[in-house]
Amino acid sequence: MLNSREFYMDLGRQAAKARNQRDEARAEFHARHFRAAKALEQGEDRQVADRLYRDAYAEERRT
Repeated sequence: MLNSREFYMDLGRQAAKARNQRDEARAEFHARHFRAAKALEQGEDRQVADRLYRDAYAEERRT
């Protein structure tokens, strides 16, 4: 992986925190950052990055 596991997890947490605070602009910033970073990954690393981001997002998100 080009980026660390913690990097993708942090982006997921940050996006969820922003949505929890109803700050859609900041949430979209973190989501775009994630998509750009994930696009640089190859093969299965993209799936791993996606899972890390989504799991961290779900863990932090309040509904």
